Amino acid sequence: MKWLKYQHKFSSGRSAWQWKAVDNDATEESVREDGMLDDIANEYGYSDKYSGIDFEIVDKAPQWVVLKHLGIAVERRENANREYVMYKQLLQDNTEECRQCKDATAAETAHYKQHGTGVAIKPCPMCGLDILVDTVPFWLMPDDTDAVKLLGSLVEQGQRSVKSKKFRWPVEDEDEEKAYHRLSKLGLVGGSIYQDTYEIHATKSGEAEWLKHKERK
Repeated sequence: MKWLKYQHKFSSGRSAWQWKAVDNDATEESVREDGMLDDIANEYGYSDKYSGIDFEIVDKAPQWVVLKHLGIAVERRENANREYVMYKQLLQDNTEECRQCKDATAAETAHYKQHGTGVAIKPCPMCGLDILVDTVPFWLMPDDTDAVKLLGSLVEQGQRSVKSKKFRWPVEDEDEEKAYHRLSKLGLVGGSIYQDTYEIHATKSGEAEWLKHKERK
């Protein structure tokens, strides 16, 4: 293992030497090309008093440098071990299956390579897990009765609109307005405003979702 020894330069002077462990085959040319120096310089790149770094590749570092890095590594290992114990315990005592996507197929790396093949991947609306959309039983949970009712109304009876000088969607009450916003977040409904006319409507995704709920009844 070799070491990158560097210091920041400013109009007012230079920083102390800093040390970073690098690969044994590292050279001054390679650390320039792989962007390592750019990453280091970005720390102060915002300052007009900053003028870059001086650096060199050396075979060995002073003992105090290695001891310092060793101390940091020990602290990281101890913290990582504490986190490992904590998450292992949580896995046993404090987890649950997501109600929305427990029967869905989680997306894997292979699925992301199928771009353009019709494989739709989205985060689960409830827990955020990347899943294959076609395998989710419902994008809108059936127990959200207010939202299901509103979606059905917009699909079966068509769009709603109201002309008003005040900002208001064409909904009947506060509960229906909240249901509209939940549906909007899921991409199942949309809204528009034009010349004081406020309109809400079901999207194509909303129409497909309503069919699933309709068949369930």
